[in-house]
Amino acid sequence: MSTKTLVLHTCCAPCSSLPMILFDEVKPFTDIGLSLETVPNIIYYFHNPNIYPFDEYAIRRDELIRYANEKNVSLVVDENDESNENIECLASDKKEILKGNIISSQKYEHISTKWHEYIKGLEDEPEKGLRCEKCFEYRLLATFEYAKKINADYVATVMSISPHKKTDTINKIGKSLESKFDGIEFLCFNFKKNNGFLRTTELSRENNLYRQKYCGCKYAMR
Repeated sequence: MSTKTLVLHTCCAPCSSLPMILFDEVKPFTDIGLSLETVPNIIYYFHNPNIYPFDEYAIRRDELIRYANEKNVSLVVDENDESNENIECLASDKKEILKGNIISSQKYEHISTKWHEYIKGLEDEPEKGLRCEKCFEYRLLATFEYAKKINADYVATVMSISPHKKTDTINKIGKSLESKFDGIEFLCFNFKKNNGFLRTTELSRENNLYRQKYCGCKYAMR
């Protein structure tokens, strides 16, 4: 078994559904040139303070936790606001993992404010514009920081599966961040190919997953 680790940023259960299947088959790794000996163990990482409002955020988070447990994968929910530790959901009983750890709406507002400060001045940008690029950067930066904290080898994201997101843009941002974290490589995946998004809609129906009607932030609701 490989001793390498991939921290895979995830935004929701539907967008994670197909990657969970594909990674079991190892093919995404061999497609980008990794040998079977270096195929990493995967930690799914949820950090998405862009999601608005809090109730929507909580629904997406809890649905992902439920699905991760059901699929027996490792998940970290990063709600660290400097007073709250990350929630680790390592294929364990959800109720025990979450007891006393779920972040409050007030604390979430504090975390979300940091995201708003990061994209300040870009609020009126259209979807797929500069605001979205800064949002990708913010969340991938957090993923890299967590990877550094646990001495992981790779970072990637499931976000390329969405038809509303430009795969090349996401991967370019990931690669630009790679240079700031010695020893951590960003892996470029394109989960849209081979009807990836269509397959996620089918998997969502099969697994009764909650599917959101907008990307996440309040500006995407317009």
